[in-house]
Order: sequence, then C-alpha cells, then structure tokens
Amino acid sequence: MQKVDVIIVGQGIAGSLLSHVLLREGKSVLVIDNYHHQSASKVAAGLYNPIVFKRLTQSWMAEELIPSLEKIYSEVENNLGVKIHHKKPIYRIFANEEDQKFWLKKSQEENLKQFLSSDIKHFEDENIKNDFGAGEVLQSGWLDIKLFINKFREILLSNKLLIEEKFVFSDLKITETGVLWKDIQAEKIIFCEGTQAISNPYFSWLPFKNTKGEVLDLEISQLQMEDVLNKNAFLFKNREGVFKAGSTYDWDDLDDIPTEKGKNEILEKISKIYKGALKVKNHVAGVRPTSKDRRPFIGLHPEYKNIGIFNGFGPKAVMIAPYFAEHFFKHLFLGRKLNSEVSIHRFER
Repeated sequence: MQKVDVIIVGQGIAGSLLSHVLLREGKSVLVIDNYHHQSASKVAAGLYNPIVFKRLTQSWMAEELIPSLEKIYSEVENNLGVKIHHKKPIYRIFANEEDQKFWLKKSQEENLKQFLSSDIKHFEDENIKNDFGAGEVLQSGWLDIKLFINKFREILLSNKLLIEEKFVFSDLKITETGVLWKDIQAEKIIFCEGTQAISNPYFSWLPFKNTKGEVLDLEISQLQMEDVLNKNAFLFKNREGVFKAGSTYDWDDLDDIPTEKGKNEILEKISKIYKGALKVKNHVAGVRPTSKDRRPFIGLHPEYKNIGIFNGFGPKAVMIAPYFAEHFFKHLFLGRKLNSEVSIHRFER
C-alpha cells in the first residue's frame, strides 16, 4: 500500500500551486487529474491586475497577493526551467477627458500610488484608439497558464506523482487516520477540481456561482506591442506572438462551447481599442469556478476533518491562488487559523 501526506484532486492552476507549495515544504503528494477535461485553467488568458477598473480601487488584498505571486512563480520557473510569469503594465485607455482626470486624481491616493502611474501614455500607433491617452497600471502582468500546467504535469508524471483518470467518489474511504483511495493511504485529500465541485458530495453545499468566459486568439500583423491594452476588454500578445482578446461573462450558459454571441461581443469591444486589420485564429470557452461572494472556498469539511477543498478562485486565480496555497499549507500542517473571508465555515448553517 502506498502512503502519501496529501492526495490532490485536480491539476488546474489551484491544484498545481497547492502541489508546488506542499512539495516545497517536504510533504508527499499524489495528484489525480482527468487531464482531458476542459477546465477554465486551460483556456484562461492568465492576466492579473491589482486594480478594479470600475471605480479605480485596489483589488482585494492586492498588497499581500502581488509579492506572494512574484515569489511563488519565480520558484516555479526555477523548478520547471521555463518562463511562465510576464510582468507587464496594463494600459487602461480613457474614454474621455473625465476618465483621464479621475485616473490622475486616484493616482495620488496613498494606497493606490504603488499601482497607478500618474504619467499619461499616448500611443503613436494610428491603429490604437487613444485620443485621451491611457493610464498605466503598475505591478500587473500575465501568467502563461497553459505552459505552467503542462510543464508541471510533466514533472509530476516523471516523478510518478500523477494519476490521469477521473476521480470516482465511491473509491474513497474515510479511515481513523485519514483517507484511503483505492490502495493509496493519505493523511488528507484536498479537492481542487474547479467547476466539477458542484457534483462533489462533500462540498456541493457551497454556494458556487460559476461563470462562462470566452477568449479569442487574434492575428494582428500591424500591431507591434508587448504591453496589455484594456478598455472593457483586454488585448495582449502571448509568447507565441498571438494576441489574446477577451473576455466575456455569462452566468446562465454554463458549458465550454464557444458562441457566436461571445465572439461578436469581444470583437465589438476590441474595435474600440484597435481599428486595424485582424483575423480570428481560435475561439475557446471555459467555465470559471466562482463563489457568490467572490472569495475562494478553502478549508476542511466540518464533519470529515481529513477532507478539504481549495477552489472557487474564479477569474482572479492567477493573482489569488499563490498566496492562499501557502496560507492553506500553514493551516493544514502548522495549525494557523484560516482567513475568515475564505474559510468555508462562513457558509455553515
């Protein structure tokens, strides 16, 4: 019988980051993942942004989250031997003069100075629509999620730490000392299976409010730019030279099938940023695991203390999950108290 400290179900961005932290801290891990399932992690653009554009406020916990993600993604890059983390400014294109004035006012606020530049950027490229200029977001960027997950998967496979199959709950047994899955004994099992958690018999009571998102891959030969443009949609070039554009939010149509409506919505928004020629190369969709209060679901089951969840990160997973992977490790093995805003016990009746 094989023994490990933790079984992790799901190798999306949440499961991969939690596995990384546990392995770094000397814990033995076995990951179970249905690799051919279309998860949100596999189609997400990977942007992170410390600013909420709607009111130009600081994103939740940004001052703690940004340093943590920089540290952990640097560790991951060293382990994988590839570049996955790209620090890039996001340029928020102003719609009018009032937008510009509001940005300049907010950039003087003490808690926003580190994230908002007070310099107004004007792009010389005639195809970029920026009559009123753009504001620069600092400490932003994007993660190459697909490369991260694929390379991390290779490492797990080479070390025999990954089983590629669909997790069947009837194979899980609760024991006096932990859990037993088939012939593998573990102290704990942590579910990181994204939107599939709504069918998880241990955590189906959590108030998931999943959202579908669609992203386009565009070919834009005329635009030579490495930074991120934003005006109610994002546009940036990935490592393969393809421009990513998106995204949409749909709370009703929760499948992973791209739609003509989603494509047209993105293209309409991009037309307000860029007026040159472009070609749609690919169109993907995925469902994000999101909670009603927009905070993650983290913690151990109220009755079964060896069964946990690390999920619900939604569209901000790239920014939030690194910090909370360390936070959850400290709770599981060092006895630290969970942040009450992410603890699943906030939903106990």
